[in-house]
Amino acid sequence: MAWTAEQVEKLRGYVLAGYSGGQIAKQLQREFPGCGYTRCAVRAKVDRLGLVLKGAASPAQRLARRASDTAREALRRVMRQPAQEPRAPMAIVSADVTHFPGAVLFDAAQYGQCRFILNDPRAGAIVCGAAADGIYCDAHRALCSAGKPEEKKRKCAA
Repeated sequence: MAWTAEQVEKLRGYVLAGYSGGQIAKQLQREFPGCGYTRCAVRAKVDRLGLVLKGAASPAQRLARRASDTAREALRRVMRQPAQEPRAPMAIVSADVTHFPGAVLFDAAQYGQCRFILNDPRAGAIVCGAAADGIYCDAHRALCSAGKPEEKKRKCAA
């Protein structure tokens, strides 16, 4: 539903008078029956007009708060994790494909070959190379999807 110039002027007046988003929505519904504006619609329009509702943070303040909340939560997650012993560095397996029968270098893989990486890619990625009807062969597809739901059911209007 489009905002009329009269509704926008009323909205500005209510914002400057210090009304909250919900109060403005109720006032607009009383003055313009059938407009159907909600608190969320009022808040969105106020943001687009560059105004700030009473007691509400500006869009920049909300974004900063969201970023700091995310950083705080990430720090809490890290602090809750038990201390882990340092891992030994991984041994880099050479890019010699003779270690893996049927395997090929990633760059040499053809369409229809499994691209499951078998070694440390820093040494030149070696992939499975078995016949595949997608990115992975059946065995590696099953390995990669272990523990995941069989298939997400899509909601469709029939």
